[in-house]
Amino acid sequence: MAVGGDRESLHSLEDLLLCGICLDDFKTPKLLPCGHTFCEKCLENFAKRGRAFCCPNCRRKIDLPHGGIRALPGNFWIGGMRDLLMATKKDDDRRRGGFHEKCLLHKEEGLRYFCLDCERMICAECMVDEHSGHRVSRLKEILAQKLEEAKTLENNTRSIVNSILAQLQDLANDEGGLVRQVDGERAEIHAAAQVALKMIESQKSNLLKQLESEFAVQRSIIFEDKQRLENDLAKLLGAMDSIQEARHTQDIVNLITTIRHLTEYMHMRSRRPVRLPLGTSIQFLPTKLGKEVKLGDIFTATDSFCSSDKEPDSGHDCEPSEKLVSLEPSPVELEKDGTMDPGSPHVVVAPGTPLSPRGTGPTYPRKIQFGRRGTAEGEFEFPFSVAVRDGFVYVLDKSLRTTVQVFDFIGTFFRSFELLGLKANSGGLIVDKDGQVTFPCFD
Repeated sequence: MAVGGDRESLHSLEDLLLCGICLDDFKTPKLLPCGHTFCEKCLENFAKRGRAFCCPNCRRKIDLPHGGIRALPGNFWIGGMRDLLMATKKDDDRRRGGFHEKCLLHKEEGLRYFCLDCERMICAECMVDEHSGHRVSRLKEILAQKLEEAKTLENNTRSIVNSILAQLQDLANDEGGLVRQVDGERAEIHAAAQVALKMIESQKSNLLKQLESEFAVQRSIIFEDKQRLENDLAKLLGAMDSIQEARHTQDIVNLITTIRHLTEYMHMRSRRPVRLPLGTSIQFLPTKLGKEVKLGDIFTATDSFCSSDKEPDSGHDCEPSEKLVSLEPSPVELEKDGTMDPGSPHVVVAPGTPLSPRGTGPTYPRKIQFGRRGTAEGEFEFPFSVAVRDGFVYVLDKSLRTTVQVFDFIGTFFRSFELLGLKANSGGLIVDKDGQVTFPCFD
């Protein structure tokens, strides 16, 4: 064998075990997606804490995973090769010096043979004594054979390592894409919440404006009625003083004039419509939102999955294959006995796969009952007219007491109020866009 060639190979292997940045032995070697390896500290200084950089050797652009340099896979092959190199150099030194380890039993004999049955090095004396009849070969022949086996196994292992590294890079890319997608969806949720809050604030502002406007209208009506009654009171009190003074002085002319003026005023007032206090109230009818306000749902979808069609052995990695499947929606028939017939085609999902079927079924209108027969709250004797506005149902009941019963859309009684003075031949009721209830009457 050419000893010089072996030495050159060892020196070449030593060069491969040096970091290309610091030109020293690897310290915490990290493997890049391009296949080159550098020290973790060297990469951190080289990347300058950026999310992307170019490989110092091949200049390929490297996108770091979410965890940065530390999240890159370690190159354990470097450590194994360093140990193998040290052992090879030691063995080379022995061979070049013609040195062989001595047998512990036969002190003067070198260990030049290998017992395959006992898997230990032996000397010539051991071969004819303790290991007589065993399978024995020369040590250098066994060493050459095992070195060849180690080389083949190393190549197979390197293939598996490269496959795992590629899968790790794919997973890192998937993780980065997932992080970016979740960031986008998180922003969508915040945006949806802001839209809902703005809508609620807008409705709140409009309701407060309606409340203040209606308050001003009703208060002005009360003020006008109050002012009219105060004027009537002042005139009547003045007329009473004039009558008392005319009676006291027995001034016939003044008495006749005062009686005539007061009689005319009383007659005019009796012909004027009397507006009685109606006990008007302004109320807020809240819409029932239920136990929660729902902005949307979160769904996890798997676009594809892969399955292995080969059994793994001691030297080869499985070769996964994948196939995208898309299905058209298929109707599901609802049978009379409550079962569902999926029809054809249908989908069978095997247990353990990251897939789950999801379908939609028919929806039927729900029948809702509003109130019942009776005279209590939420009950009717003669329901005459119905109006719907802003999530509430108004029912006019013309029984002995003309009332309006208010329900929500699921039939739950909300409140009621009586209509005093409403004629029996009322034309019904109207609820305007501001929630005002109007009852048109006909003579």
